[in-house]
Amino acid sequence: MTKILFFAWVLYFPMNHPLYSKTYEEKISCSGSLIDDLKQGYWKCTYKNGQTLREGAYLHGKRHGYWKFYHQNGILAADGYYKVGEETGIWNVYNEKGKLLFSREEGLWGTDGPEITCSGSITGDKKEGLWTCFYDNGNKLQEGGYFGGKRDGYWRMFHHNGVLAAEGTYQGGQEVGKWKIYDEDGHLIMERYD
Repeated sequence: MTKILFFAWVLYFPMNHPLYSKTYEEKISCSGSLIDDLKQGYWKCTYKNGQTLREGAYLHGKRHGYWKFYHQNGILAADGYYKVGEETGIWNVYNEKGKLLFSREEGLWGTDGPEITCSGSITGDKKEGLWTCFYDNGNKLQEGGYFGGKRDGYWRMFHHNGVLAAEGTYQGGQEVGKWKIYDEDGHLIMERYD
């Protein structure tokens, strides 16, 4: 038996919900729809040079569905899915030439196969405080804090070789502010703003 899934996006902008556009610090320009002051539907942000920075949909002000992020040269930098503002499934991160650097699944950064160990506190059934995870080779995979079971505060993720892969801040389980992504040699390859 073969299943065929069909998805259709229908975007409309009623007169009382106009298309919205804003430029941030003269570097990034974003446009999309606001409904009751919340981002809704397809949004796209571009660099000053006109290349796409990120694109995807919002649902009630939170990222939802498939999202793509790009380097300033227009090459895909990262892609994955959000479910009501939280990353879900497999996320891929690429270098400026389009080569896959690493993948992570449901917030845990890693590769297929290695055993991962984590240490931290659980209050009730929720992660709290500082958590650190390690690859099977003993190198750190990630470290950061949880509040109410959601990532919160400054986080760092590492490549399997121990080199910093990404760093940035979470607030209530969502990436906020400036995030830096590094290749396996530790060179900064992307900065993105959420």
